Amino acid sequence: MKPIISIKEARKLLGKEAENMTDEQVVELIGQTHELAKLALDVARDKLAREKRDEKTERPTAEAN
Repeated sequence: MKPIISIKEARKLLGKEAENMTDEQVVELIGQTHELAKLALDVARDKLAREKRDEKTERPTAEAN
């Protein structure tokens, strides 16, 4: 898989943290970070879907009024 950003861009973002990392380590970190971001988005989407579903079930119906 092609990295989401270049090694050069990643090194710039990482700053001093990346000085002692090999290119392979930076590529691995890019991949790991990308996977974590995708998981975080999945969790956020699931949470929003649950909240939306719960909101629909908590609304009083016309019959209750």
